[in-house]
Amino acid sequence: STAANTIYERLKYLCGRNVTVTALSKLADEEIQRCGISKAKTSFLRDAARFTVQNPKIFQSLAKMEATEAKNLLLNILSKTNDMFFSLA
Repeated sequence: STAANTIYERLKYLCGRNVTVTALSKLADEEIQRCGISKAKTSFLRDAARFTVQNPKIFQSLAKMEATEAKNLLLNILSKTNDMFFSLA
């Protein structure tokens, strides 16, 4: 969607053109929220970044799964149930 693209472009600008776990972790919550991301979504991004750092091989495992299976695993791991995050992909 246009809104999601705008948010992503704002994040890219703040992260130095590459939105990475490392770049996101250096931003203050307020900076992320000024991009148009709610407090809840900012918390989700922080949880996702932390999990990714702690489980570097997760993407290899996810790549072998069907989309629904991968989505369910991530929702279970992060204890989040908001599909809105997955609609941005």
